Amino acid sequence: MESSDKKMTIESIFDRWGEHIEELREKMSDIKQLNHAQLEMYAKRQNLVEERGVVLINMAEINSQVKALYSQKYKEYKEKGNLIYKSEVQLENLIKGELADKYHKLEMYKVLAEFYEETLKTIDNMIYGVRNVITIHQLANGDTFK
Repeated sequence: MESSDKKMTIESIFDRWGEHIEELREKMSDIKQLNHAQLEMYAKRQNLVEERGVVLINMAEINSQVKALYSQKYKEYKEKGNLIYKSEVQLENLIKGELADKYHKLEMYKVLAEFYEETLKTIDNMIYGVRNVITIHQLANGDTFK
């Protein structure tokens, strides 16, 4: 997958969840839809947790691959002995350069995981906010729902 394809995929995930949050926010503003909105929040939250789980699993797999490849390349360069490096940092930079695609993929997964964490916080705050919406409605209209 090309780098621009990855960005489009990540951008589409950001857009999709942004739309979900906006829909939930709109439903929260209508007291008649509040019950449905709350149920939808729980469902969306679960979807988000599952998507985040997939990202974390992929991140762990890529991280394991990077560590294994780094170790393999390090041993290869050390055993060859025909390459002379002034320092371990130079060798480390050479190997990281060779694994740049894997490191980039790992960073993209980190961005997604952080996005999911923040979106989970937003949904949790919305769920918590349902009580406040009810309280405001009760204060404005008495103790009954019409």
